[in-house]
Amino acid sequence: MPDRSVERTSMVESQLMPSGINHRALLNSFLRIKRETFFPSAVRAQAYADQHVPYVSSAPHAVQADGTPATNWILSPLLGATLLQAASPSPSDNVLIIGDRIGYLGAVLAYTCTSVIALVEQATIASDLLFAADISNCVAIDEASSSRWKSEAPYDKIIVAGGVEEFPSFYGRYLNPEGGELVCLAVTQPLDGGAMAELTLMTRRGKAEPKRVLSVHHTPILREFTLPPSFDFAS
Repeated sequence: MPDRSVERTSMVESQLMPSGINHRALLNSFLRIKRETFFPSAVRAQAYADQHVPYVSSAPHAVQADGTPATNWILSPLLGATLLQAASPSPSDNVLIIGDRIGYLGAVLAYTCTSVIALVEQATIASDLLFAADISNCVAIDEASSSRWKSEAPYDKIIVAGGVEEFPSFYGRYLNPEGGELVCLAVTQPLDGGAMAELTLMTRRGKAEPKRVLSVHHTPILREFTLPPSFDFAS
């Protein structure tokens, strides 16, 4: 595989830093992790493009209603970094990341946190990539077939890596009750090929789970957090 370190440096210096990504440990992780190695071969050339990247899933569970393979999305470098920075990861954190299809964001977090659980499309593939990157504190778990992540709760941070039409309040019970935080992109306006969404931070303090909107972004929607077609966002 060719050396793409120049592209990786350019991603950090030209895409992330000018747009307000200033979490030093995260920036170092983005420089360190070879983003392209986590990409499916068909879209690997687009690994450092300043855009969300669609790809056809090969996971057995990732199918549409007609049985054809689903199209999934990899978040742009900037939106991925924005989500992670919003969570303010720290060295003592135990983190769960949901919708991290290829395991890349989990790998980035691994250098900033104590432990990371990444729910991915195909855990065997992601685990091999994490091993090759010499990352031992990020565990990849199949998103469709395992509830093993529940046994690792409570989490200091839960990050949902994509748009959610239905706010994932269910996961609040797995947050540290003393200030655990959930970060997600709450859809406000579906669009062709994605949605406009509010980057939302929910903090758990005891039974209270107040929410705060940080910014607005264009994002792909995670299929596991979609609402029925009849739902009216304007209501």
